Amino acid sequence: MDSFLQKLEDWLHPFFSTKTYDLPELMLFFLGFMLWVLAYYHILKDVRKFKYCEMPMIVAAGNIAWEFSWSFLFVSDLGPFFTWGCRLWFTMDIFINYSALKYGLKEVSNPFLRKHYLFWYIFSLLGWFCVVYFMRLDGMDDGLGVVSALLINVVMSSLYIYQILNYPGLRNKGFSYKAAWYKMFGTGSITFASCFIWPEDGFLISCGVMSFILDAIYIYLFKYYKNPELENMNRTEIAERRMPV
Repeated sequence: MDSFLQKLEDWLHPFFSTKTYDLPELMLFFLGFMLWVLAYYHILKDVRKFKYCEMPMIVAAGNIAWEFSWSFLFVSDLGPFFTWGCRLWFTMDIFINYSALKYGLKEVSNPFLRKHYLFWYIFSLLGWFCVVYFMRLDGMDDGLGVVSALLINVVMSSLYIYQILNYPGLRNKGFSYKAAWYKMFGTGSITFASCFIWPEDGFLISCGVMSFILDAIYIYLFKYYKNPELENMNRTEIAERRMPV
């Protein structure tokens, strides 16, 4: 059995860093990667069907800033597969970010934010890029970028809860139930692997656990939260809602 595992590790080594991470850890990272690909797929599928992007603009900018950094600027110690996986995420996120810019105003009710929507997107994009870049440069991130990724995830998971509370009528009409599950377990798988690799990193684990719990709350609200007034609004009425500046 040991010789078989050794041969398997040697075969995988050109694609994965089997000398740095063991097979269970690599499998958990691979599972998390694939679940996030499925989450992106269902987000894009609903964009095409409903002309609505569920990904909040601020974290859409954060995701693509992270993926660009780890696709083209930093060398991951997980191996070439991870780098090309990031490039697949980055490619999918180009379309998600385009959709967030094209349809994202449907999520914004504040007139000031609506007026300066593009500015806030550019500000978020540059801001997140600096956070991701300097966290790695200053040694605050690991060789996979998991710390900065989970930090973005906490913000994302929080904003998803805000969205479902304000726009419950978009359940299954722009908000994807399947994407919610894939997103939660994708982050959970990566967090689980991180607990074995960096058990001393309380910040990383805290961000992962918080994100998982927030995602679970979102799924519960997706299924059970009721607000008859908002449920009965169509997308045009939701887009035209206004809040005091």
